[in-house]
Amino acid sequence: MTVLSERIEHGKDGFLVEPGDVQAHSGTLVQLDRDPALRQQIGEAAWRKVRARYTCERERTEFRGILGLDGSQEDQRNPQSVHAVRGR
Repeated sequence: MTVLSERIEHGKDGFLVEPGDVQAHSGTLVQLDRDPALRQQIGEAAWRKVRARYTCERERTEFRGILGLDGSQEDQRNPQSVHAVRGR
């Protein structure tokens, strides 16, 4: 759950349960089923986080970093790939 806990704040924008913990999982589902306001709150918080963290520009920048492109250079092997990301 380490990777998920870096992205989800338990009880704020989602819920984390240990894999295989059927009681915790079902308990969380029952809690959400019985509390519409909590469902709304968690859903809205998760949506805000996604909108803030996963913009096209941020993903593009991160992807270019993975490729070793710092933004000042074009991919000389396949210039079309860079243009496709930019929407040209």
